[in-house]
Amino acid sequence: MAKQFNIERENLEAHVDLCSQRFDGLIDKIGRLEARMDGVETHLRDICLSLGKMNQRYNSYWFKVGGVVITILLGIIAWLASYVTL
Repeated sequence: MAKQFNIERENLEAHVDLCSQRFDGLIDKIGRLEARMDGVETHLRDICLSLGKMNQRYNSYWFKVGGVVITILLGIIAWLASYVTL
């Protein structure tokens, strides 16, 4: 590695060529990173959509349970009211 730096110090063309290789390597790494991040973004979007659907189902479930409980309580109140008036 030290030899490579010495060559770069002495020869501008070698420096330019090595910098170009390094730059190309960085561009490749950035491209792979972008592809991986796109995959992560897609998975996160899918997870968010799934959580939203689960939340809607959960809320719907509790609304149904609440409706049943209210109906039962109203039925008990009506039954008690008819029992008391007799």
